[in-house]
This record gives sequence, structure tokens and C-alpha cells, in this order.
Amino acid sequence: MKINRQERAHEITLGLEGRLDTTTAPMLEAELKHSIVGADTLIFDLKDLEYISSAGLRVLLSAQTGAGMPVAFRFDAQQSPRVISDLLPALERAGTVTLDGALAERIIRRPLRV
Repeated sequence: MKINRQERAHEITLGLEGRLDTTTAPMLEAELKHSIVGADTLIFDLKDLEYISSAGLRVLLSAQTGAGMPVAFRFDAQQSPRVISDLLPALERAGTVTLDGALAERIIRRPLRV
């Protein structure tokens, strides 16, 4: 996985590229410890993320709940269906996003395995 870090004012964007799994999740955790110092907002740009495992989901959800600042997730229309179908339900359960029934029906093809 590759992490592309961009900083604008007090906003940090972490672009994730490739696979966020058991092997690469610790790399993101380490980056988060350094990246959020002094930031007011954290954005995860997931448009180039091809795969996310339960370990990756845990890192993103932990960052969201423990960052002490607004955290946003940016998706792309061409996003990997696996990333969307796994991440959005987890965010909904965490109370971050709300999916309407029609959208949830279209994107959630299988139960989340966390």
C-alpha cells in the first residue's frame, strides 16, 4: 500500500493506494500517529484503494473515533465495490453515515465480516 500525504492549512489528506490489509494496516497506524499532530481535519482519500480487510476497517474506524477532530472519507465513482460494500456499512454502524434503503440495497451485496 502507498500512502500519499497532503497538507493544506490544518487539513490533512491521506490518499490510500493499493491494499489495506493485515500487512499494511500497521503502516497506516504509524502514519496516523505522525500525521494528525496539529491538524483540525483528517480526510481519507480512498479512490485508489483496491481492497480493505477487517484489519484495515479497524484502523479507519479507530482513527475516526479517536482522532478528536472531524474525519471524512472520500470515495470515487469507480471505487472498488469491495471497499464500498465493506466500509460503508461499518461507518453506518458507527453512526457516521446513513445509507438509505435503496442505496444500501445496491451496494451491499454480502454481509460484512469484521
